[in-house]
Amino acid sequence: FLVHKLDRFSRNTQDHLAIRQALLKYGTKLRSCSESIDETPEGEFMGGIHSLVAQFDNARRAQRTKQGMIERVKDGFWVWAPPLGFHKPHQGKKTHIVPDPKVAPFVRMAFDEYAKGGRTYKAMAAFLTRQGLRTKRGKPIKQQEVQKMLRNPAYCGIIKAFGGEWSGSFDPIVSRSLFLSCQQKPGSISVLSATRSDENPSYPLRKIVVCAECGRPMTGSATRGRKGKRYPYYHHWNRECSAARSIPKQEFERAFLAHLELLKPNPR
Repeated sequence: FLVHKLDRFSRNTQDHLAIRQALLKYGTKLRSCSESIDETPEGEFMGGIHSLVAQFDNARRAQRTKQGMIERVKDGFWVWAPPLGFHKPHQGKKTHIVPDPKVAPFVRMAFDEYAKGGRTYKAMAAFLTRQGLRTKRGKPIKQQEVQKMLRNPAYCGIIKAFGGEWSGSFDPIVSRSLFLSCQQKPGSISVLSATRSDENPSYPLRKIVVCAECGRPMTGSATRGRKGKRYPYYHHWNRECSAARSIPKQEFERAFLAHLELLKPNPR
């Protein structure tokens, strides 16, 4: 197996040794056009030295690259692929991302509609798809992408990365107040849960309503009485939560409907 140089064969010592052993298992010898290596003790020693040098060089480059990214982030630059709704009008390291005039209105619409309340991420994805929003690949947006978008502070001009937060030097798509209004507060009762996986028609509120004490989502199940009769309950299992208890299904759903009666949409 002929390579120009060992750092083109592997940049990790463990990989180098593992692949070389696999080649030898099938009677294949490793040879380099630039270094002297063979199956003698001296040749194997030099091969190990070259692989260590390649690994060190690779790690040093990665460290320099990361440090360079951190410094640019501190200056307010977005150093990754632009999120949906942003684009780079010109290529280059000193180019800021800017709101895409064709897509940014959809993103702003998503935040506005979500802030009104009453929609899950799944419902938001269906709504935005009907309005005409598509991903960068031209596909309908999914609920996971909606959740990621509504939780990304870059849309209000904040870069959160490398364990810190910095103000971006680019124009935001939404205001910070609107972004914060779309973030669910832990411990609040909300119908805006992330996803409704494993839907159960017998317990329509499971994973939608969360405990106001610990923030865990409520689930539902039924217990069987002595005579075989089943009694449905809503509950959540958290021994550390002082509010954890089982609530009869009908009682729980009546309380939820009473709560809905208190909710009034704003004029928008």
